Amino acid sequence: MSTSKGTPAATPAKRSAKPKAEKKVTFLTKRMDHLFETVHPKGRKPYSHQEVADGILETVGPDPDGSAPISPSYIWQLRAGMKENPTRRHIALLAAFFDVSPLYFFEGEYDLGIDQIELARILRDPKVLALTRAAAGLSDTSLEAATALVQSLHTIEGGHEGTQS
Repeated sequence: MSTSKGTPAATPAKRSAKPKAEKKVTFLTKRMDHLFETVHPKGRKPYSHQEVADGILETVGPDPDGSAPISPSYIWQLRAGMKENPTRRHIALLAAFFDVSPLYFFEGEYDLGIDQIELARILRDPKVLALTRAAAGLSDTSLEAATALVQSLHTIEGGHEGTQS
């Protein structure tokens, strides 16, 4: 290659491949990942950061200055461990989007545990709650049969065993 004056053009310097930054695993990143992996409509892949930000914007509207209440890049930074101290507002917005208590994001005496929070979220579905109530009081043998039936139905429908909303 040459320039219009006939001198050789400089070849672009090869970029040295930067090592990919490792994700900083924290309590918050684990909780965020769990929500993204488990809370999404049946039959589809997990939400993208953009979809979460858009869903929050659609629900609460823009901030007074016209900006979005939370950006996809900020959500990504929280998941990657690059941001570790979200505001109460951001916690509330994410909790509302994923239909969990804001306490889900806190470690310590208020840590309800993923299983407890997941159960509370699942039982918000009136049909699941009705099924649970109907099963209460059955013998162990009957409960095992009901569990096997539900697992078979999940297999037939091609879904996961109760992990999606």
